Amino acid sequence: MSRAGAVLRRRVLPLVWCAVAVGLAFNVKMLQAYFVLPVAAVVFLVAGKASWRRKLLGLGAATAVLLVVSGAWMVLVDAVPVASRPFVGGSTDGTVRDLLFGYNGFGRVDGQARIMSPGMMGGGHMPPGGAGHVPPGGPGSP
Repeated sequence: MSRAGAVLRRRVLPLVWCAVAVGLAFNVKMLQAYFVLPVAAVVFLVAGKASWRRKLLGLGAATAVLLVVSGAWMVLVDAVPVASRPFVGGSTDGTVRDLLFGYNGFGRVDGQARIMSPGMMGGGHMPPGGAGHVPPGGPGSP
């Protein structure tokens, strides 16, 4: 059965599987994975022939599954003591929460200049001219 057929036949399970797939994608790409969610929700709500109550319940179930799958990796990693796990790259304090809201969250919106990780760019400092700046004489010139 196609995805469109599932929506038209009032089935919620394909929507839940979509939530699982987006939740797994979240564990790889963080907030970027959620870009498809508004479209999936609108298609499910507008194209489905079920009652509005049933549609909203299905959307609620899919949202719950999405949050559980998305949060599982974050909770597991942050539950391990910082001294017992590798540093979470891109974060400033070694937590996935900081990676999500800092480097992969608000840092993507405001240009990332304030969220350099320790050890990046020679101790966490931005080079003169900003990240990626090459001096006029080329790399290595003053």
